[in-house]
Amino acid sequence: MTEKTEIEKEFGVDLDAEDLDIRKGIEAGIRIEEKNSLFYSHMTEALHNHELIHFFRFLSEEKELQKKILEKVKKSLEEKDEWIKLEYDYGNLDDAFQKAESLREKKMRMDAGDVDIITNAMKNEEKARFFYEKFADVLRGEGNDFFRILSEREGRHHDLLSEMLDMVKHSSEESE
Repeated sequence: MTEKTEIEKEFGVDLDAEDLDIRKGIEAGIRIEEKNSLFYSHMTEALHNHELIHFFRFLSEEKELQKKILEKVKKSLEEKDEWIKLEYDYGNLDDAFQKAESLREKKMRMDAGDVDIITNAMKNEEKARFFYEKFADVLRGEGNDFFRILSEREGRHHDLLSEMLDMVKHSSEESE
């Protein structure tokens, strides 16, 4: 028996159960995407840097997209007992990475709380990534592929946040 992820504990999902309730796991994914979307949305009010606000709005939209995808697969499993094929367009995410890179040399006004907000966002992304990765490990076939892609996407979100954190720290060090 492996250790439960925070999401399993929070939403009462047992990915180690012999009679795994896939729909309950998907429902937990939907709720975590809702929760993270709200987090990003609310944090735009707390951030002080316009560029960071832009990235957090983007990540909130990403969470809404993933929520819709999870709702779509839930419906497909209920109606047809079929997994949807998950194909992501990584263009918007790649654009976000390019924008982060282009901002690296820009002097940005930072607030001490911005670092904490980014760090908390990174933790949320890591929790979701680990949950989806563990879910994929339990499933076979299309379900495995579906959750591997979600896990990868969460990892990319984490990487983008890491870039932002590095950018904030780099900017703060230069202004000292």
